[in-house]
Amino acid sequence: LDSLDQRLERSREALANLSHSVKTPIAAVRQVLEDSSRPLDNDLRHEMGSRLGDIDRQLEAEMRRSQFAGPQVGKSAYPVKQARDLLWMMGRLYPEKSFELSTSLTDESRWPIEEHDLNEILGNLLDNAGKWSAECVELSLEQSNGSGQIIVTDDGSGVAEGERVHLGQRGRRLDEQTPGHGLGLAIVREIVARYGGEISFTNGLKGGLKVLIKISV
Repeated sequence: LDSLDQRLERSREALANLSHSVKTPIAAVRQVLEDSSRPLDNDLRHEMGSRLGDIDRQLEAEMRRSQFAGPQVGKSAYPVKQARDLLWMMGRLYPEKSFELSTSLTDESRWPIEEHDLNEILGNLLDNAGKWSAECVELSLEQSNGSGQIIVTDDGSGVAEGERVHLGQRGRRLDEQTPGHGLGLAIVREIVARYGGEISFTNGLKGGLKVLIKISV
């Protein structure tokens, strides 16, 4: 009952966020279309395209948020199997880079995390690391003292200590030159928080970013 109540509350929050976020860009597009005194030149077309892009990104973000299940009785995931599937996919996405897995868990090890939620966590972290790495991304899965650990490190340029506090802020991107909407780490933060977990960002041994997640299992 608690889980259902939380999901209902998340759905209400998502609808409220969506209503608030799309109202302004929709009004801007409508204003352009209703103003018959202004020709629809390339600048206006670009402006409308930009506003519609804002709506599309917000819709995508809220739809994905509404799918997060959070803790549910009886739900579990196989972290090693899911990790291998995602690493294979990332290898196709970034063929010039290597993705490595280290773990002491077996293929049959299970964590009390909804499968979709774990895919979102691993997928976003690995994709983010793949974008920023120079050659290699490393994923580590471990379990001890009732805690599951997910560690993702890359060998990229890393993030300055003063900037790490901004990682995971919705829509905040530290480098506008790299494709993306600044939503990946924010999504990871939200899912981890719903499981009562912790996330931290430090420098890796190879100079890139190291992301550590701890969740009770």
